[in-house]
Amino acid sequence: MSTKKKKRRLRLGRLLIVILGFLMVFVVIAGAGVFAYYKYVTSQAKDMNILLIGTDGRESTDNSSRADTLMMIHVDKDTNTITTVSLPRDSYVYIPCEDAYDKVNHAFSYGDANWANKGGGRACTMKTVQNVFELPELDNYVEVDFSKMMKIVDLVGGIDLTPTHTFCEMDENELADQYCFTEGKTIHMNGAMALAYSRHRKSDSDIYRAGRQEEVVKSLFSKAKRQGLWDLYKLSKEVLKIVDTNLTFQDLIGYADMLEGELKIDQQVVSGSDDWEYVPAYGQEIYYYKLDQDWLSNIIKTFQ
Repeated sequence: MSTKKKKRRLRLGRLLIVILGFLMVFVVIAGAGVFAYYKYVTSQAKDMNILLIGTDGRESTDNSSRADTLMMIHVDKDTNTITTVSLPRDSYVYIPCEDAYDKVNHAFSYGDANWANKGGGRACTMKTVQNVFELPELDNYVEVDFSKMMKIVDLVGGIDLTPTHTFCEMDENELADQYCFTEGKTIHMNGAMALAYSRHRKSDSDIYRAGRQEEVVKSLFSKAKRQGLWDLYKLSKEVLKIVDTNLTFQDLIGYADMLEGELKIDQQVVSGSDDWEYVPAYGQEIYYYKLDQDWLSNIIKTFQ
């Protein structure tokens, strides 16, 4: 498997963290003494598409506005299923605000430059993804800085993990080798340590990094489920501080009843191929990821 393909897996853990955050909000709402309203609104809620736009503030190297993660989330109330599919940041797609094909994560910077009076980077990104999935509209979004999500680890009192690999990683201030992890030795991690653990990739690869992120998410979810109502309330408030969304209280409560049954998360795996094209503006070949059109045609049906 190529390095580029491995990179596409590393964001799974981050995406699950966001899903976890919203589920915790649902739990708090459902148990906060608003059941009459809750029962009415949940009966009115319909299937919904959400675009998740994520960045990692710790990984930014400049001031450009580019999405580190783009994921489409489809909430199906009838089947109690959340379907997710992540668009690789290097996906070669048409970007309307630039009227050109380029990497999908460039839509933000193009939007900031060309659509300042039409909603900027977010609007251009949403329109770009809407076109990819051939949707009549795409209105719901969630923006989050994933590096801040690790604050939730501190709020639940830390997590315990047993590394399967020995390595050291820099801290949140970019100081090298501040956190060291030993294979087979269980360690109690705070948020900063968990972030360092889940970010590391230099001594192995992105595919192992994705595995570490999944470990963190699973442990965090397990710890969060054991929290009392008041702690869940505080937890949800912190989650909402680090996300920007146009989803309203009524939107959220409308899907809270999905937790009453078995909630299924269907994580679709993107299909495509690596490609290199010469770009005159850069004077060199640039890597792109070409989405498989047969796969895309099939997955589009889920979101329509």
